[in-house]
Amino acid sequence: MPEIAFHSYITSKPWKISAPSGTLFYAHSELLAQCSDVLQKNVALKMKDRETESITVEDVEGDINDSTVMHFLEFAYTGDYTAPLPLQLSTEDGMIAEVFGRTSVTAACEESEPLVASGQYDTRSFGETSSEKERRKSNRRYGTTVEECHFTANFAGSVPASPVKSSSFEIDSAQTPSRRALWEAFCSQADTTERQSWQPPRNNVPREDYAEVIMCHARLYVFSDRYQCCDLMTLSLQKLRLTLSRYKFHQERAVAVVALLRYTYKHTMDYKEGKDKLRGLVLEYVACYTKQLTREQTFLDLLEEGGKLAGDIAKKMAELID
Repeated sequence: MPEIAFHSYITSKPWKISAPSGTLFYAHSELLAQCSDVLQKNVALKMKDRETESITVEDVEGDINDSTVMHFLEFAYTGDYTAPLPLQLSTEDGMIAEVFGRTSVTAACEESEPLVASGQYDTRSFGETSSEKERRKSNRRYGTTVEECHFTANFAGSVPASPVKSSSFEIDSAQTPSRRALWEAFCSQADTTERQSWQPPRNNVPREDYAEVIMCHARLYVFSDRYQCCDLMTLSLQKLRLTLSRYKFHQERAVAVVALLRYTYKHTMDYKEGKDKLRGLVLEYVACYTKQLTREQTFLDLLEEGGKLAGDIAKKMAELID
């Protein structure tokens, strides 16, 4: 998404946004107008007619929910959105036991892959390599540690880059050893951060339920299609494809894939020529696991309903045979 200049919307008045359940959100009117062609016309019309400065987002047969609106607003302000974490189900009764990843930042860090290629993370300082921790300890005598800065940056999804070398700065050769050491310590804290590309969490066991993770991206695509938010539509497709490409198919969780397939065909349009992009993506994935899906009764029930969905799957399978 092209970056929207902060000054272009900060002076506009916040509008009230009513989500499907009635939950109220607020966002700058000019920002909404820049993110969506439909909202741009809506805002302009209401301002012209001096109507109530509010927008109501309704769900159509359950196509979106409050979280969808919240993720859209997150995208509007940051250029990205945060997908929900998968749920970990009880192996006994299938009831939700806890959020996979838990509430502990340390636990989440322990279960995820390292954010940097080299160095080991010390879980007492989230996002900090052991070598950086040693450097931080050695710098304490100068009172120049930046633990809080590291935590904030890394929790936001950034990774610490190598510290700026002191040779990059002008150093007076006549400095005393103690002043040079102080300068070296000062320069070692001049870190830059690089944004890490988003990666979805990987599932390992069947009890990790990814249904809501997958549906989050699909709902945002449908929302973006309705409100003509092209950048968010593209991003949601990219995140859904990446999530599914990392997703380990478990027969016990096949129903989540069937739910995605049903949702996709229910809330996207039929075209005389070509195919909706979300449909195309989901069909490709389903075609890769047709054999496993035929063991799932809900999938067979969906095929028996016929219609466009059954025809598209048949055509996709014929392409694989050819």
